[in-house]
Amino acid sequence: MLTCAIAAGAYFAKVTGHGELTMPSGQVVPLARYIDWIFTTPIMLYELCRLGGADLSSTIMILGCDLICLSFGLMSACLDRKRSSRAMLGYFFAAAFFYVFMMFAIHDQVAQGSALEQPQWVQDLFYKLEVLTAVSWSCYPIVVFFGRASCQLISKESEDFLLVLLDFISKVGMEALVLHAHINGHANSASSSASSGPGADGSS
Repeated sequence: MLTCAIAAGAYFAKVTGHGELTMPSGQVVPLARYIDWIFTTPIMLYELCRLGGADLSSTIMILGCDLICLSFGLMSACLDRKRSSRAMLGYFFAAAFFYVFMMFAIHDQVAQGSALEQPQWVQDLFYKLEVLTAVSWSCYPIVVFFGRASCQLISKESEDFLLVLLDFISKVGMEALVLHAHINGHANSASSSASSGPGADGSS
């Protein structure tokens, strides 16, 4: 609920013309987009870590890498593409480094670690969420890199459309998988308990 509510607020700011900040150099920064990501992605990652049974240190490291990645991305978006191209690329690739490190931590410490101690339906769900997150989230920096904040190779309309599509897949898709697996997992558990309970074989 929080993830979708924050994203909806960010899109409302964009639609009403309050989602961008113009720097003194004339660079237009999509501020609402980054505020959305800075609040929603840690919530989603925390949910993923809790689901996989990650310990506190792993969770903090994953969330920390995410916030550093987004902070560097925001710094890159604030710089003028012509005057500070090297610094902009430096921040962008630093953000990419922390993103890759974060995904490695999710796979190594959670998917191949604590998640294996969870019930089978939770393990199956975590695997689906890890793949969904890795694929959909990896498309964001590509769209942003070719968008108006960096290379300006695609139009504002195309960039916004692609980001809306990715938001829908990553945010709504994640919660849909969680709810579906949660309902099915508990239904199967209840079914198994009923079939193995007293009187299930005709005896009391």
